[in-house]
Amino acid sequence: RGGRAGGGMSSGVLVEWNIKKACGFIEVDSSGKRYFAHKSEFEQQFPDASGPPLGSTLSFVPGVDPKSGKERACQIRAKGQFAGGGGGRSGCGGFGGCGGGGFGGAYAGGCGGFGGPGFG
Repeated sequence: RGGRAGGGMSSGVLVEWNIKKACGFIEVDSSGKRYFAHKSEFEQQFPDASGPPLGSTLSFVPGVDPKSGKERACQIRAKGQFAGGGGGRSGCGGFGGCGGGGFGGAYAGGCGGFGGPGFG
């Protein structure tokens, strides 16, 4: 079972977002490493027809997708505000541990591979 990769909060900048697939990538400030980010991991939810603005500074807990073994961002929080409504889910385990069950496998560039139940 996947889950947190270890360590505490990291921060980075949203450098890519695909509105249709509700996912993108966060680039870590210090290392340039990129983490996959899915809308379901944002603690502050936003409408499906929009996304967080590119360049938004975000904090997150590094995690691992249990199916693909790839790193991803969990418990994503915006530093500052962007347009959005109500609270999202908390924690990183509601989908089998940060990206488990239902996500449909690996996520190669451009947020591909997310067609599982509840995300289509």
